[in-house]
Amino acid sequence: MTVAKVNRTKKALFNAGDIVFVKGVDASTLKEGDIISYASQNSHNFGETVTHKIRRLTSDAEGNPGFVTYGTTTDTDDETVVTYPYVLGKYTGHLPKVGAFFQFLKTTPGYIVCILTPFLLLILLQGLNCIKLFRRYKQEQLDEMQA
Repeated sequence: MTVAKVNRTKKALFNAGDIVFVKGVDASTLKEGDIISYASQNSHNFGETVTHKIRRLTSDAEGNPGFVTYGTTTDTDDETVVTYPYVLGKYTGHLPKVGAFFQFLKTTPGYIVCILTPFLLLILLQGLNCIKLFRRYKQEQLDEMQA
């Protein structure tokens, strides 16, 4: 599962903020026009997961088979050839806008709103529950002493 990073200038199959689903495949079975996710080897986003379309089959400078890929919204080829070991899988579908929530979680306000605040509320509620149980216990002890 990857979060797509796509420019919205053209109509695309999926957009920024969508969750993209991929299925692992044998890279040698991929063909021109397939959409793949791969670990980028480009200098500006090295190591990030990218989901782009295969423009053509080729090989890198060492003769390893691979693909020339491009972003469908920019129609610009990626700077490096995607060789087989970096292919993560083939596009199978997407969920619109779900990834935006995960992107929000990575921000400070997202962390505070979605993780820290509920955690603090849980601690507060458990603390109040402990106080309530302790008072009930003390009251039972007093009732036993008076009886």
